[in-house]
Amino acid sequence: AAGGGGDGAADADAMLAVLGLNLLRLLADSRTAEFHTELELVPAALRASPFIAHPLHLERCIMEGLYNRLPAAVDDVPAPAYRWFMAQLIDTARRDVVECIEAAYVDLAEPDVRRLLLLPAGSAGDAQFAAIVAERRWTVSSSSSTKPGRVRVAKRQPPKDTVAAVAPELIRQAATYARELERIV
Repeated sequence: AAGGGGDGAADADAMLAVLGLNLLRLLADSRTAEFHTELELVPAALRASPFIAHPLHLERCIMEGLYNRLPAAVDDVPAPAYRWFMAQLIDTARRDVVECIEAAYVDLAEPDVRRLLLLPAGSAGDAQFAAIVAERRWTVSSSSSTKPGRVRVAKRQPPKDTVAAVAPELIRQAATYARELERIV
């Protein structure tokens, strides 16, 4: 083969693996528009390749809100290099879910929070749960033998530059602009 005597099939697989890793990286970075732009550059015949089909499947799961399917996809990666990006993708999904929980709930049962956050069972999941609770300033009530503990969610404070905060200034600027235009005309 030209360019170094390499195996053409191996070169094609390497190219597809890099394309798939790039697609997975874009998903993990929440860059969905760029994901679709890059996907348009991949010929339709190559999309059946496991290297490309895997990120396509993940994107579909994310768009449908099926985050619970992401952990199982870690075991189904087409190449070991995909595992790192899968961990990043799950972290991104977890951050999105945390924001949704804070926007929608005052409190939830602890098992439900753990399930929504895609936390693994055991000490690894316990450590991640504790870190999220501390970072987000949530509180966890004790559980009893008959009732699971509850997670009290700290509501997010909207950023100071939200539409409600800047709307009066925008209205004032628009009125000033209109007066200036009227004066000119």
